[in-house]
Amino acid sequence: YDWNFGDNTMVNGTTQKTVTHVYDLPGDYLVKHRPYNSCGAGNECTKQLIVTDPIIGCTPLSLTMII
Repeated sequence: YDWNFGDNTMVNGTTQKTVTHVYDLPGDYLVKHRPYNSCGAGNECTKQLIVTDPIIGCTPLSLTMII
């Protein structure tokens, strides 16, 4: 799997379907994910993610992309 989190952070060639990423700054990010099959082909999935400043007393958001 290849991941591009839209903030110049990428994880390429991982075998993990689930990865964790923490954004340092609020903003509008385009997250891209590409799974690969046994032949090496894969279709990219892209999602827009809006990250806001944390709210004191609230639990941080965890995001899972279903592929």
